Amino acid sequence: MSGRAEADPTTLDLSPGECMERTRKGVLNVLVGVAVVVAITGLLLRGRREPLLASVPERLEETMSLALILIFVFSALLRRALSRPGLAAGSNGCRRFYWGHVGPALVGAAAAPLGLVHGWLILPRLEAVLPYWVVSMALGIMAYPRAYELERLEPRRTASGGKGR
Repeated sequence: MSGRAEADPTTLDLSPGECMERTRKGVLNVLVGVAVVVAITGLLLRGRREPLLASVPERLEETMSLALILIFVFSALLRRALSRPGLAAGSNGCRRFYWGHVGPALVGAAAAPLGLVHGWLILPRLEAVLPYWVVSMALGIMAYPRAYELERLEPRRTASGGKGR
């Protein structure tokens, strides 16, 4: 392959199989980044007994929880909106397919550093940061493209060979 195709995961002249492979690599790279943040969070919070804030404002904890919920909802809506059948068809099908999976995974990855902030400021305990870790990993896994989605990358044909109705 040319160096250009290797550098740009959204190149338009890729076969559906190559596009699927690049999209999977993109989502897996996001998941690896999430795993690194989870590991760093665990290391940083392992020795902490007390949070940075002695008196935690009630609004701060509510805001952190709301932010986690918003990350989940936005990622799910983004994945649903960008992966509708027919959106991937056309000249920029691979680009739409790629960002329809990697984009929601990136949004979900934002939950992992939010967990570090929650643990550092509010409560440095596993049960406090675990929901952030689970949400970020789950959204990445849900964004991982499945084999049946390859059909969306190929132009649809009718039984008569025409354009359809």
